Amino acid sequence: MALWHGWLSAVVGVGLGMAALMLTHRWWVLELAAPFVIVGLAYNLGPYPLAYTSLGEWVTGACYGPGVVLGLWLVATGTCSRVAVGLAVAFAALAMAVLLSHQPPQLLTDLAAGKRSFAVRHGVSTTTRVATSLFLLFCVALVVSMALAGTRFSTVLGVGLGALLSASLIGSPRPAKLLFGASLPVAMAWLAGM
Repeated sequence: MALWHGWLSAVVGVGLGMAALMLTHRWWVLELAAPFVIVGLAYNLGPYPLAYTSLGEWVTGACYGPGVVLGLWLVATGTCSRVAVGLAVAFAALAMAVLLSHQPPQLLTDLAAGKRSFAVRHGVSTTTRVATSLFLLFCVALVVSMALAGTRFSTVLGVGLGALLSASLIGSPRPAKLLFGASLPVAMAWLAGM
């Protein structure tokens, strides 16, 4: 079932990506996106997927930050900017924080399965600290990106206050807490922009 779901997700994802490139006539983005697609597939496929190696967290950050955010930015605008890079850093950090935050409870099963997750390599305490630090990096990069974009001061202030509130509430990071926390600055930006 997992293999079927994985292939279905890959086919749908590649199909949607190709459709976006076709509709925007930006086929050159394919050259930049192809390595991320290949690495993303290698994350879960094969007898020893990248998810089981010490590269797993880096692959997650690279695919979600530069791969998804910069890829979508390039498809939408045809250019790259400091704002796009800032947002790529923000979402790479968030993706890695969420990935790390679910590892401490899975430490024993990861170890038994031979998975070289960050928690297996560095322990629960370090994993928790790094997940928290990556979430804080997400918050800072999001605020900086909004400021670089020339967003109204009230909106940047709203994002900043939402980020501060989120950072103060996450405590011991877990995926649901981080995802809710990441939603808070975005909601604050929306409210400030009204």
